[in-house]
Amino acid sequence: METKPGSTTLEFRHALQHSPEHLAALSNELKQGRFDTKSALRTGALLACHGMPSARSFLERIRKGIDHSPVADQVAKLLGICDYTDGLEALPQILADQALFRKLYSLHGFELIEGSTARNKLVVVFTTVFNNFGIANTVLLAILKKYGVSVLLLRDTTRANYLGGASGFGKNIEDMSIRIETFAREKSFDRIYLTGYSSGGYASIYASMRIDCAGLLAFSSPTDFSLDTPLPTDRVISREVRQMFDPRHLLDLRPALSAAPAKRRMIVGANSPGDLLHTNHLRDVAGLDIVTIEGCAHDTPETLISRGEFERQLDWLLGVGN
Repeated sequence: METKPGSTTLEFRHALQHSPEHLAALSNELKQGRFDTKSALRTGALLACHGMPSARSFLERIRKGIDHSPVADQVAKLLGICDYTDGLEALPQILADQALFRKLYSLHGFELIEGSTARNKLVVVFTTVFNNFGIANTVLLAILKKYGVSVLLLRDTTRANYLGGASGFGKNIEDMSIRIETFAREKSFDRIYLTGYSSGGYASIYASMRIDCAGLLAFSSPTDFSLDTPLPTDRVISREVRQMFDPRHLLDLRPALSAAPAKRRMIVGANSPGDLLHTNHLRDVAGLDIVTIEGCAHDTPETLISRGEFERQLDWLLGVGN
């Protein structure tokens, strides 16, 4: 990772960051069993997004003990995620494969999971600083396995938003982007698809401009990392952190995207003002499709999954049904 000299730390650790330690803490919470409504909702959300078999019964217990609409709506959304994950044939196998399970929850390195019926298609996933895609990496992999594609899971669990490259995969965002294409060629993948969410979104869009990719699907993504941006970028990555990196990589993506040919789609929640500002900044860029999800905030993947609509976006990305 290349940075300029300075005292700012890039390290990021959080109780909700997906890791073996996070799972152990969640297990301890369940054993203790002491929850108020707020903590029960948080734990239920974690169980649902991890695709854990115990999620449904836990959430049903919460639903029986509530009588006010906002909490009921949240529980219903989480049960919608359970409805979907219950139908993922590959998920129980992934959860039972301890070696793969540990890799998917590791905070470091990248993972390649080769596909089956569409092995030549490589989906590159830019996970978030929380080491997930809103949903756990295990759940996302189970979804992608339905398409038979190969999956390259990239990580940056620092505050850098991939400006310093992915863990074990490139020394900066430019080097990482080029390496994706080289890696795909070396492994005989002939079509590259990119997807990123939140802190992985900028990098996915950036890479789509640098390599020959078949498509991009970005969720709740920032679009301007320039130091003088008027957009609310500091909530995603602070100006202090951005200053640590090569200014050539701190782009306003609008002019750069205008000249890029790959098909691209951005998903944004109608109830997330900051995300809307970033997405609307690109709204009239030629060839860019924008989908606004009503009744949704920043958590676009989770909301789409709860409504049974996430695969529709993957179908678009991968050209299924075309």
